[in-house]
Amino acid sequence: MADPIFLPEIKKRKIGIEELQKQLYWKRLQGEKAEIFILEFEKLRLNSEKKPEWVSPYWVNAGYDIASYEDTASKEINRFIEVKSFSGTPTFYWSRNEMDVAKLKREKYFLYLVDMNKIDEDGYNPIIIQNPYDTVLKNDRNWSKLVDKYFITFQK
Repeated sequence: MADPIFLPEIKKRKIGIEELQKQLYWKRLQGEKAEIFILEFEKLRLNSEKKPEWVSPYWVNAGYDIASYEDTASKEINRFIEVKSFSGTPTFYWSRNEMDVAKLKREKYFLYLVDMNKIDEDGYNPIIIQNPYDTVLKNDRNWSKLVDKYFITFQK
């Protein structure tokens, strides 16, 4: 069967199902490694006096990966952490659900950006962004934003 006609720039990006599955598997492993790193990072930050909770394995649409505490004096969970991994230049995809939760939680919501090239270095600290809905999405001109897809509904 002949290839359908594509624009040259789209044809360059063509991948098969096996390659896609490999990429998704690798991204999942990388994401889990970053989340485990941040879980341990939070335990150290809180001097093991409070135990952060790894939420994403059982609540995938929570809008965050780890529920933690602002400090050891906190009586209840009040730090909601979305973990994003990258290599080199910080880049990440942020889902609509994650943005909605960030908007709701504001100052209690954090992005932890983990550089996979540095994760195994002693003393490595991730990039931590508090209230990314207001800082990154609405105000920070250092971050370039690109719409990746649209959800479109027919209106009668």
